[in-house]
Amino acid sequence: MHQCYIWKKGLGLPEIFEAVEAGVETAVASTGIKVNLLVCAMRQQDATVNTALFDYLQQRNSQFVCGIDFAGPEVPFSQQYN
Repeated sequence: MHQCYIWKKGLGLPEIFEAVEAGVETAVASTGIKVNLLVCAMRQQDATVNTALFDYLQQRNSQFVCGIDFAGPEVPFSQQYN
């Protein structure tokens, strides 16, 4: 599987989401503010990277993730469909 930068630095999806969710839990506990996460897939990434992300999100079933988004450059991808 193609790996993005952060995975090459030794962090996998479990470690990334555990760290983010721990921070969210701390923030919620200390402020009482409700927090949701929007997870962004990068459209310029290889499809296998985004598929792995979506598969992992479905498996994890996080209480904080409320949506997903495709982020990244619009122009190269929009021209594919003209």
